[in-house]
Amino acid sequence: DKKVKRISVNTLMRNKLSSGSLAIVHHAGGYEVIPREAALKIQERDPKRIVQLNTQTEEVDADDPYAAYQIPDDLMW
Repeated sequence: DKKVKRISVNTLMRNKLSSGSLAIVHHAGGYEVIPREAALKIQERDPKRIVQLNTQTEEVDADDPYAAYQIPDDLMW
């Protein structure tokens, strides 16, 4: 089935889908948005049901006062 499908999501859900915190799965003839942990369990049993599961990324804290500063190489371990 090569048709384009649409699923309504709000901004928060879209951001979580993008960051990998949520996934889209095929279920009962439709599509559902579920948490990543549940999608991983489904993926173990039936990988064809996973429609979209992005690689999880670290969320950057918007209030982090040090976000603009790079860590010197000698401090990384």
